Amino acid sequence: INSTLLTRHHRHMLACFGLDDSKTFILDMRSPGQPVAELMGHSAPLGAISWGGGPPDSESGGGWIASCGETSISSNDVV
Repeated sequence: INSTLLTRHHRHMLACFGLDDSKTFILDMRSPGQPVAELMGHSAPLGAISWGGGPPDSESGGGWIASCGETSISSNDVV
């Protein structure tokens, strides 16, 4: 794992990506064996990820993920 980031609203949700990986993985740390989601959209390795804001009672659970790689920037709603 190259980088990890916990959400502010749901402290059990973790976003991470691996070294030389182009996917962001969302893990529920209450049962971390399998990713809750794999977010794809980059063709080159990721460089950084960040949770975005939103009200905690929003449909997406209070946020979204932004990721950037060597080729592009992508954002995904987290449901």
